[in-house]
Amino acid sequence: TLTGADIESSPLTFIKVTEPTHGSVTINPNGSFSYQPASDYNGPDSFTFKASDGLADSNIATVSLTITAINDVPVADAQSLSTPDSIAKDIVLTGSDVDLTPLTFAIVSPPSHGTLTGTPPTISYISDAGFAGGDSFTFTVNDGTVDSAAATVAITVTPVAPVVTTQPLAQTVNPGTAVQLSVANTGSNPLSYQWRKNSEEIDGATGQTLSFASIQEGDEASYDVVISNVAGSTTSNPATLTVNDPIVIAVQPPVLSVSETDAVTLTVSPTGTGPFTYQWRKDGSPLPNGDGDTLIIETATLGDAGHYDVIVTNIVGPQVSSGTQLRVIGDTPEIVIQPQHQLVEVGTPLTLSVTALGKPPLTYQWKRNGVNLRGATLSTYSLTSTQLAHAGAYTVVVTSTASVASDTAQLGVAENPGKALTQVIGSTAVMSLKTAGSGLAHVWKKDGGSLLADARLAIATTGKGLTIKKLITDDSATYTCEVTGPGGTLVAGTHELRVFDAAPDITPLDTGDALPPAIVSGEYDYQVPVDPSTDRAPTLFSASGLPKGLKIDSKTGLISGRAVVSKAAAYAVKITAANSKGKDIVNVTLQVSALPDGAIGVFAGPVSRHAIIGDNLGGRIDLTTTVSGSLSGKLTLGRSVYPFRGILAASLTSSNPHGSVFITRRGLPTLVLDFDIDPASNRLANATITDGTATVGLEAWRYIWHATRNPAGSRDGLYTFGLDIDPLLAGDPLIPQGNGYGSFKVTTAGKATVTGKTADGETITTAAFVGPLGEILVYRTLYTTVTKGTILGTLLINEGADIDDDSDNPLSGELSWSRPPNTARTARTYEDGFGPITVTVIGGRYLPPAAGQIVLGLAPGADNAQLTFAGAGIESATNYADVTLEISSLNRALMPTGGSAANPAKVTLTITPTTGAFRGSLTLIDENPLGGAAVKRTLTYQGLLLPAIAGNRGCGYSLAPQLPATVGDTSANTDIQSGQVILQGKD
Repeated sequence: TLTGADIESSPLTFIKVTEPTHGSVTINPNGSFSYQPASDYNGPDSFTFKASDGLADSNIATVSLTITAINDVPVADAQSLSTPDSIAKDIVLTGSDVDLTPLTFAIVSPPSHGTLTGTPPTISYISDAGFAGGDSFTFTVNDGTVDSAAATVAITVTPVAPVVTTQPLAQTVNPGTAVQLSVANTGSNPLSYQWRKNSEEIDGATGQTLSFASIQEGDEASYDVVISNVAGSTTSNPATLTVNDPIVIAVQPPVLSVSETDAVTLTVSPTGTGPFTYQWRKDGSPLPNGDGDTLIIETATLGDAGHYDVIVTNIVGPQVSSGTQLRVIGDTPEIVIQPQHQLVEVGTPLTLSVTALGKPPLTYQWKRNGVNLRGATLSTYSLTSTQLAHAGAYTVVVTSTASVASDTAQLGVAENPGKALTQVIGSTAVMSLKTAGSGLAHVWKKDGGSLLADARLAIATTGKGLTIKKLITDDSATYTCEVTGPGGTLVAGTHELRVFDAAPDITPLDTGDALPPAIVSGEYDYQVPVDPSTDRAPTLFSASGLPKGLKIDSKTGLISGRAVVSKAAAYAVKITAANSKGKDIVNVTLQVSALPDGAIGVFAGPVSRHAIIGDNLGGRIDLTTTVSGSLSGKLTLGRSVYPFRGILAASLTSSNPHGSVFITRRGLPTLVLDFDIDPASNRLANATITDGTATVGLEAWRYIWHATRNPAGSRDGLYTFGLDIDPLLAGDPLIPQGNGYGSFKVTTAGKATVTGKTADGETITTAAFVGPLGEILVYRTLYTTVTKGTILGTLLINEGADIDDDSDNPLSGELSWSRPPNTARTARTYEDGFGPITVTVIGGRYLPPAAGQIVLGLAPGADNAQLTFAGAGIESATNYADVTLEISSLNRALMPTGGSAANPAKVTLTITPTTGAFRGSLTLIDENPLGGAAVKRTLTYQGLLLPAIAGNRGCGYSLAPQLPATVGDTSANTDIQSGQVILQGKD
């Protein structure tokens, strides 16, 4: 309590002036006070106060205090941390003491799911393997006097994905073995396991081990296990489980019969897990040298007969084969498969066979009813169409050193005509069939079932006939005869019986209706519909007014055939269906459509070369089709011409009629020509020729022009062309080096005749017409040899830049050219033959020069043209043949003086400007390679001028005898080669 004095003894109140430094104080007015030191403080402290009597304050007084020390309880620090499963985590424990006294640490409660190591405060925590979740431990600190309250270290153990530490192992085992596949792994719990077989999960296989009590073949596979927890999954390596296969041996033939001295080979082909060992046995006894998969007896003897088997062993165990009984046949053959009884329909094929063994050669003689059959000396006897007369008892005698006869095979034959009987009620139906053979029984059936007892039915004593009197409508049915004999059972004698009691009714077709439409030369089938009731069955159909080529079957009412008419029209047709009770008539129409215009006319085109069809000579096809669908023509292959006729097959559902004709050839296989006609393009499509094994293609186009109605004005006129060899053949002495050439004049009617020369001097002629796209067919057999050569292909007149002016029309195309060898002693020109080679067409519309104009568009003046020669050795002659010349305004060649330096080869030239033809001669003088007098050769040359569109040049050839090479050679007997001649403007 604070005190003070007032001289006047007035009541005093006490007031705080300053706070203590190390605490707080509360002073009451009466002088009582309370002091609270600062936490954990000890030592001196003070505060000041004053007193007041209400009128004046006293002096300031100081209160000094001494705070004595007491021991504070230390504090342990709690922690929260995380660590992965099974991964050590270092931890430093902490605490505090206000007294700053050194502290010691002690673990109070260890973790529940892990282990602590080390000396506190520095320790390490590791979770139990596989644990994931929350864990904790507690500890205290001590200041030497007192323990702190326990603090908790909370640990979150995070899960770790599984890792395989031991993989399942591949194993190879025998069937029936107990097998385990297992895996070891790390990873946080809970862990799940799923074993898989060939990547497919196995039901119930969810442990670390997969067990098989008795392994089987079906268990062979690749196995793995998927291990999973919340952190992820992993898959083990695959372990292949291989189950050794037991031996399986294919069943061997139970009996093997061989002839004495025959070689015998017994072979076993086991399956299973190898390797295998073998031991062959005869009658149960091991055979020496019988340790392979094959047992060979090189020459069989009677003593080799017996039962042979083989023991095959592998890792699983042994297996014995079923074995073979070996029979060794001596002098008398043995029939191992006898001919069999047979029962067949008339007209069907038949084969009787026997299998016999014996010493070769074996001969056979078939007999019927004990009589030898002529020519029946094979192990089989066949008939392509069995007849009643063929029925009988068949045997065959097999002969080696001795003979043996087979068992008898009975052949029964029955007819099955499939007759239809349509009869009026109350009449009598008679059905019968013919059969032949021994031991045949006959049972008649109605609709496959037995005949019911009926006084109206009578069966012939032979069983081959059935008569039904006083027919009723219920008698309508299918009647058959079941024939039974040694060869089995056969259903024959089929009769369809329809009993009517009323007139036919054509329905639903009615008068005024239209039949399904037809097209010229198209297949047509239409069944006249009638009331299907058998009591209205017609016995006769007729139709009048059908287009030519169509007819009606009088019994069935089927209208069929091809309409072969020259015009499209609606034909009025009267159809009648009748029986003895009356008739029904309908009047209908049948619309026949015409063939497409583009399918009618004349077609022509080339046939490709083929080694088998046409001896690689190629050919041409000429075809004419008519409005009625008929077709005719000829196929030219080499020099052989084969005419043909046929009819187009048209369809209302297709715009392209089809043609197929057989072309017979004497001594050669028949050819089949197949094609479609594409009217839109005026061409054949998908056209081929085949002899059954080889096939060759062809093309053809339609003649579309007419001199007045459709003139070929865009392509008429005179055309010239040259033929160039492939540049790769340039310089080849076995191939003509000159240019072939040709020309043709197209009339306004679109017709032309191609004439020209090959580069070896053969004449080309072909009569042709221009195709829709400007095609010109070229085909010609060449040479006087027995075996011919040919030139064939297509020239193409292209429209020039100005479609209204044909003067700039270019020519293009390719021709195939072949020359056969010539073995004649006098042969000199390419006697080895060549080709086929391809020559390229270059040319176009040729316009003869007008008066005063010079060919090739040359300007007048000296030295305005030049002739050059190449190939066949001409260019290497001593007196150079190339020459520069002038072509005058009269188109005459003004040559330098022959023999001069400007014309040492005395070259001459004549030009026919109206046709473009040119020709001339030259004389070559060379040293004789054999010595002696110089060799003089006088040659001619010829060619044709080409228009500006083809380069304004002339091209042709010269045939040149070669210089002597061996003693006795002269220019009169050396080989002749073709060289090139070019006439063009001088540069």
